[in-house]
Parts: sequence; C-alpha cells; structure tokens
Amino acid sequence: MGVSGEIAKADISYKSSVSLKAEDFKISAKNVIDETSVADTTKKIYPFSGRVSAGTLIMKDSEGTMIALSESNNSFNIFPKKNQPSVPVLSVTSRNKRIAFKSDVNRAMVNEANIKASAAMNTVERRQKMKAMRDSLAKVYPDVPKDSLFMHMMARSRANAQTNIPEWMKEEDFKSQDIDISLDKTMAKYFRDWDLKGNISVKNGILMTPYFPLRNVLRGFDLDFTNDKVAINEFGIISGDSDIKAHGELTGIRNALLGRRGMLKLDAEINSGKMDANQLLNAFTSGSNFNPESMSGSAEDVSDEEFMTQIAIDTASVSEAPSLIVVPGNLNANLRLKASDIKYSSLQIDT
Repeated sequence: MGVSGEIAKADISYKSSVSLKAEDFKISAKNVIDETSVADTTKKIYPFSGRVSAGTLIMKDSEGTMIALSESNNSFNIFPKKNQPSVPVLSVTSRNKRIAFKSDVNRAMVNEANIKASAAMNTVERRQKMKAMRDSLAKVYPDVPKDSLFMHMMARSRANAQTNIPEWMKEEDFKSQDIDISLDKTMAKYFRDWDLKGNISVKNGILMTPYFPLRNVLRGFDLDFTNDKVAINEFGIISGDSDIKAHGELTGIRNALLGRRGMLKLDAEINSGKMDANQLLNAFTSGSNFNPESMSGSAEDVSDEEFMTQIAIDTASVSEAPSLIVVPGNLNANLRLKASDIKYSSLQIDT
C-alpha cells in the first residue's frame, strides 16, 4: 500500500485557533510486505516508511506563537526489532535549512538544523531484566517477600544516597533550588517502555529572550541523547560580551524524569576567550525575575532588532556585585573553566 501527494501552495485555517501555510509541500508513504512476511504469521510489525518535505511551512496559533520551516525534508520509519518481529522500532530524521520560532516572549532562529532519533520498545527485555534482578535480590534478602524486594532495595538506595550527600547540600536554600523535571504518569510509562537515542545539530542561530536578556548568537551545536544521558559534543555561543565554548555530558536523567529523586551529574569543560561574569550573572538574575505580564502589548509585528532593544538589560548599569547562583541540591557538577580574560565584580583576570 502506498500514497503520495503534492501541494504547490496552501493556506489553511481552523476558526481563529490555528493556521497553516505551505509551499511546495510533498508527502509519500508506503508499507512493504514481502512473501516471507506474509508466510510468517508471527510477524505483527510490518515495515512502513514515509517522507514529508516542504519548501516553506508556517504554523501559527491563536496566541501568535509561530514556527516556520524552510527547505524542510523529513522521513519516518517503522520496522520490527531484530529477532523480535512483534516489537516496533521507530526512527525519524529531519533536515531543515532554517527553523524560526516567535512568540510574545521568546524568539529564535537556527540554520542547518538536523534531528535524528529512534525509539525501540523495550518491554520484553525489561521484563527479563526485572525477573533476573528479582531472583538475585531474593538470594541477597531471603527474608523479604518477593513482591516487596524492589521497594526494599529502593528504600536502602535512598538511605545510602542521603548518607553520602554532604550536610551543606541538605540546607533549605539548596533543596528549594532542586531541578524538577519529572514526567506525569502517562509520559513516564512511555519513557520506561521505549529506549531513545538520537542526535541534534545546528550550524548557527540566534536566541532572543527576556529570560536571558542578552544578544545570544549560537556558533555551532551538536548533541547526542539517550533516556539517561545527554552528551554535548559541541556548543559555541556569543552571549553579550562573552565568548563561550563548551562540551560535556549530563547523566542521571532517567531517574530524574521518573521522579526517583536521583542525582543529576554534570561533567563539562568551558572554554572562553572573554567572559564578562558580571553581565552573565545579571542577565541570569534579570531573567529569573522576569514576569511575562510585564511585556507591554503584543510584540508580534515588532522587528527582531526592536524586540532585542525592548528586552535587553542596560549593561552600563550592571552592578559590580552580581547575585550569586545557588546550585541545585540534586545536581552534582564537575565544571572545568579555561579562560584568558575574565571580568567578575571589581576583578579583571587576564592569563
């Protein structure tokens, strides 16, 4: 079975809630069942693939939020897992010459944005691992009922984790800043049942937001991700007067997303030819205190330069004693800084 279609130009709207404009829009999809697949009645997942491309695609909602794709080429595939024909594997690839995003509060534009991602259902392997782990725990804790083994192990793990946390990280100032990214029950179930992996890369771009009110120019970005780890292979940005490059990885994401109160671990190296810490810290403080309701009127028709002027902080009035950042108590960070020109408070550090 297959289907294909082309639309030279489209302008679609549903009442006042959503609108879509497209040019040079193409779509195709097909599934393939060979003779072997037909003969093998145990196969429940048959290969299915499709492509969607557009010269221009613009989507907008009733609140003025807009996303625009230019020269966008996307593909998706569904196929059976190796040696497990009833288990699906999904893969998605998206290549875009440009992606632009605009709302009353935030704006962004990136060039040469590419996304690759795959998801494989892991329910069979997870059940096998859980059974093997339950059998092992039963030998370690023979007096604990089998249906309570996992709860017993988790309680001991939490107790050990609290024991290893320094006292200063248990203070209320740190607890109140804990990073909370836990998913709701429905999303958590999908996250447990599927193994994710992928890559996101961007050649360059710009970000304008009152939550970090500096001119932020992206100079390369490449990231790999799985359910439990995000690896930043390349990250370069000019933020205000600071030039920053970084690479590293964040682990422990699975427990954090599933609400298990696990520690997030960040290991990263930051390189900078010039870093104005006063400006960066004041931008962070200003963004933390930003109230979206303070934006006067709609910024929908305002040019990017005007929008940047509206949200930018006055660097001339930057305090020489910027506020400190409280590190979240559930983040274990190992950061290495290599910089040759740093400005912090009244200090000027040159190397």
